[in-house]
Amino acid sequence: MMLLNGNELKVILEFALEPILKEYSVCIKEAHISINDKIEIQTVVIYQDHTIDIKVSFLLDYCHGQVCFTDIEGKVEYLFLQLDIMKVLKQILNHENIRINQNSCFYRCLLPIESIQIENHYLNVKLRDSL
Repeated sequence: MMLLNGNELKVILEFALEPILKEYSVCIKEAHISINDKIEIQTVVIYQDHTIDIKVSFLLDYCHGQVCFTDIEGKVEYLFLQLDIMKVLKQILNHENIRINQNSCFYRCLLPIESIQIENHYLNVKLRDSL
């Protein structure tokens, strides 16, 4: 079992999502993560030389070889536009390891994780004995 705070989760997410971010030429300029009832991220990214603000909250789990981002809510802000995060993801992401359903996103990635739960502002990650 591992307990992760927001800073540790930030490092893990950046590492895990690095191939996707690189493929789509997205650079994280700044990111803040907090763990409350949901994981909350406020980030500034650079995409095609444009600065974009993203505010998103979601639940996180791992099952059937997939990192599961569920109950996703948020906005992508660019200039005067405020776009729903799920609409943006559905339009932009086309990757063999990512599946998007309504307000959820599933990222296929084999990890030795049994479950993930939010507990007292930490992420409780229960590890499996083997892959």
